[in-house]
Amino acid sequence: RQRQMCIRDSEDTDGGRESAISFKGEQSGGEISTLAQIQASHDGTSDDQKGDLIFKTNDGSDGTSPTEAARIDSDQNFLVGQTAQATNATGFSARANSLSHFCRDTSSTGSGVLLLNKKTGNGHVLVIQKDDSTIGKLGVASGGGSDGLYIGDGDVGLELDDANNAIYPYNTTTLSSSDDVIDLGDSNK
Repeated sequence: RQRQMCIRDSEDTDGGRESAISFKGEQSGGEISTLAQIQASHDGTSDDQKGDLIFKTNDGSDGTSPTEAARIDSDQNFLVGQTAQATNATGFSARANSLSHFCRDTSSTGSGVLLLNKKTGNGHVLVIQKDDSTIGKLGVASGGGSDGLYIGDGDVGLELDDANNAIYPYNTTTLSSSDDVIDLGDSNK
């Protein structure tokens, strides 16, 4: 069965024409808490049919007004920690044009924007492709005395070994060090 919810409201404001489903629960003391909410509302200020779907959760201090956690906007972008597309806004967005955007506001120089963690074993952590063909890999190498970072493609790669302060030729297909395979530079370039 299909259920419809319609609010008869002619606002052409951003966030107007809103309707929401609230999820509530009873605490052990008998208080009713608003735990989460899904809201649909108008996207933009024009007289059109554009809509946002907004997901809200209670962070423990929101009372009856949960905080926005994520949204799908009218351009079919999925936004977390952002209320609109912006390349300089803190948060994450997976956009309909296949671009993902990560932005973290931190003053710590040791903190990254994207964390990729390979829990067990060596091998590829990130594979880069163009037209469905692999053109590069980034991963965890075991060689040169300790786990290190490798970058490259096929038998043309480099292993960065922090433990020994060394850089080695590396084969990203066999996941092993290589010898006498790579030329540094080319007389034709």
